[in-house]
Amino acid sequence: MKESWQQKTRLIYQPLIVFLISCLALAACSVNILEEFSDKDTDEAIFFTAKQKINDSDYAGAISEFEKLSSTFLARRDVQIIYASAYAGRCGLNLVDLVGSLADLGSTLLLRFLMGEYSGASATNISDCQTAIQLIEDNISDDASDRTTDENVFLAFLSFATMGVILSTDADTNDDGNADGGFNGCSSASISDSNAQWVGYSIVLVSNSLGALSTSVGGDQLTAIQSFCTALAGLGATYNFCTATSPSGITGDALKGVRSLIQENQYMGIGSCNNTLVNCVCP
Repeated sequence: MKESWQQKTRLIYQPLIVFLISCLALAACSVNILEEFSDKDTDEAIFFTAKQKINDSDYAGAISEFEKLSSTFLARRDVQIIYASAYAGRCGLNLVDLVGSLADLGSTLLLRFLMGEYSGASATNISDCQTAIQLIEDNISDDASDRTTDENVFLAFLSFATMGVILSTDADTNDDGNADGGFNGCSSASISDSNAQWVGYSIVLVSNSLGALSTSVGGDQLTAIQSFCTALAGLGATYNFCTATSPSGITGDALKGVRSLIQENQYMGIGSCNNTLVNCVCP
């Protein structure tokens, strides 16, 4: 399963020129496709250029190309997922690398692992991750059952990246893979309410997206999340953010639940409270 997903992931970034060469070599095309792209101002030509730039890891350039597209063309589902992948790339997501790294996670807790994976992240990376998620939810679907398998896998790993860049930015300012000595997940001075809400909502997106799959992709991480959500519900229904439908909907005790997750060192947290969840509940 790991290798098959890596192969599928590479197809997202595979340059269209491979298709063009194959098509011409096999004489399988009934039209001159190169002529179709001779006018660089058409939506098709701009989209082609955007995908080439993504393949070259020029994510800013790709985003600039997408902004030239007509609103009708940009609204296409197949275009939106590639548009989101440009922001995801600029956010720091490399699907193949992250899938491989998660497979070797071992006993490292998930949030600590993700924080280390995105060492050196910044507020700009956070914004790009959030934009990519919003493009998928707003223009493809915010319901996992309405998304394709590939879309759900992409959104799940994008959400992993979102957690990583937030925690790296806020909790690991010296980039050593550990929470800073003065970091306190319960305090808005260490991590803002908005960033904590996005950590919580990213967990929800991972759970919903992986839960909708009929494959074992991310199975260990999904099990860890489900175990945490069960334990969190045991603290009281108001603490359970695991059914949130938006970041802004995570408030009050639910926000304390997210902060408690960040603090704990039992299920997924970064271990700034070196104890069990019940003893790490934020006041």
